Amino acid sequence: MIDFLIRQKNWTLLVTATLLQLALLGSQANGRDNVRLIQLWVNALIVPAEQVTFQIAHGLGNTWHRYVGLRQAAEENRRLTAQVQQLTLDKNRLEGEVESIRGLQGLLNLKEAVPTETVAAQVIGSSPTDAFKTVTINRGSHAGLGNNLPVITPNGVVGRLVRVYSRSAVVQLITDSESGVGVVFQNSRVHGVAKGTGGSRLAVDYVVNEEKITPGEEIRTSGEDRLYPKGLLVGHVVSVGSGRNIFKAIEAEPAVRFSQLEDVLVMKQQ
Repeated sequence: MIDFLIRQKNWTLLVTATLLQLALLGSQANGRDNVRLIQLWVNALIVPAEQVTFQIAHGLGNTWHRYVGLRQAAEENRRLTAQVQQLTLDKNRLEGEVESIRGLQGLLNLKEAVPTETVAAQVIGSSPTDAFKTVTINRGSHAGLGNNLPVITPNGVVGRLVRVYSRSAVVQLITDSESGVGVVFQNSRVHGVAKGTGGSRLAVDYVVNEEKITPGEEIRTSGEDRLYPKGLLVGHVVSVGSGRNIFKAIEAEPAVRFSQLEDVLVMKQQ
């Protein structure tokens, strides 16, 4: 074992001495362009390491700049997205206000055109089932309203009041199966009765088969029911057929879109 250590020690001394001699020779010897060999060796060792370090640092710098750029782009994208959403909300709100103003202007024009006193009201509820076609408005007896008063809009007839409370009232729509309106066809001047079907359309009864009724013809109130004033638009003829008796089977589309009903006028006199 001791011999082995001695042999290893001799090898270590030999290698150390050789390296020292090479260093001395490099420091004394000159290479091309009078550059000492030691400097060439140092450059050969250090320059590649510096190049690798520079490339790593340069790559890290580019990565950092790209990361920062992506963060800034993401922040800008979020900001622009929020602005677009806010502008969309503002646009929808303004469009809603414009439509509301148009509806109110139509009510005002109708109020001026109707010869009797009217009360403006808003729809605040509707019947939950198809059995009864009714809506609830936010005006009642405190506003001078009572049963059987006609309810109208600029588009046409809505219905009549059937239950009146102090600050609200229930309107029976003309599409209710228990509703009926005396009507006259605009072109033929034929009279009939528009009845609710419980659905979205009306059936016009008591028009004999000999009368000529055409699809698209307007139907207006005749005033014969002593409920609705004469001349109010009720709807348009959709289909005309021969019934099982002497009367035609006439189907009509109401002029008022009840699913979009918001503001109405109640006529305080029949």
